[in-house]
Amino acid sequence: MNRKLMLLGFQGTNCYLVHSPDSHPGADAQCLCLIDTGSAWPTSSSFLPLLREGILALGERAIKVVDGHDPLTSITDIVLTHRHPDHVGGLKSILATFRAKNLPYPRVYKFPHPVETLASGETVDWDQLLIDDAWPTSAHATALTWLKDGQQIPLQQKSTTSGPTCTLRVVHTPGHTEDSISLVIAETGELFTADTVLGQGTSVFADLSACKSFILVAVTYGWNSDFVDGADMASLHKLLELQPSTVYPGHGPHVEDQTSSIAKIEEYINHRNERERQIMAVLQEKTTDQSVRDIVEELYAGLGIGVYIAAEKPVIAHLKKLANDGKVMKSPDGKWRQL
Repeated sequence: MNRKLMLLGFQGTNCYLVHSPDSHPGADAQCLCLIDTGSAWPTSSSFLPLLREGILALGERAIKVVDGHDPLTSITDIVLTHRHPDHVGGLKSILATFRAKNLPYPRVYKFPHPVETLASGETVDWDQLLIDDAWPTSAHATALTWLKDGQQIPLQQKSTTSGPTCTLRVVHTPGHTEDSISLVIAETGELFTADTVLGQGTSVFADLSACKSFILVAVTYGWNSDFVDGADMASLHKLLELQPSTVYPGHGPHVEDQTSSIAKIEEYINHRNERERQIMAVLQEKTTDQSVRDIVEELYAGLGIGVYIAAEKPVIAHLKKLANDGKVMKSPDGKWRQL
């Protein structure tokens, strides 16, 4: 448990291969878990070869690849951290590889996302859309294994019940999306934060209230954001309590040591608190109710319409939290005032 392979990084989607330590050559293939699957075709057409190379690069001590078999079929488990297409989009292509070889699918885990009501009044079941896209109808009933907060996913060599293990523990961290999870390796404190904490900058968020392993990082490009309504700050404090030894984010470079990992999460909390203070300062200064765009233009003065549009939903999320805290209220015309 002393090797990490990073293929790419930066503004794409980081996908990680994790397996239990200290495999023995010639032993039964052990669990090989893929965290997130990147984007759909055509991005997946370049990601899958990268993933194959990464599995082979791990070597026989990491995972046994049967001669003549597609290395992708060595994957035994897939964990999806949240519903966004740059994290689940590649699943269909990966499963198609198993189907083409007449092999059983890997176990696919996901935290359930509640059925969402859109602004138009329409409802959308994101999880069912994923199932419909990635699996044939005959496999729908058993497609996903639903995760719970605190659940453990053990990754251990199949031929033994003793020796070193690697256990992924699920940490429900809603905020970026309602179904967002982080994963911590129980034996080492290594933390996979998906889009709750990024390696560079700060993550967009939806709702503000609320053993060293072998790791491969493979990257696809293009991530988008989602905004729902309550728990980002609570999720960040939850991660901070873990005191992680390393942070492996969904985008950007990983954070290598415990001191820096803790500082990164604290940076997020401080950023959220500072933005909240800035919003309150705008409302305190103005003598009239302010629209979301009014607030955004004060906070991001001179940065242009593109920034304004991108910033509106995070500001709305802050305002909703402040309203829940009893600090602001929304007037009938949709504008905001301090209480």
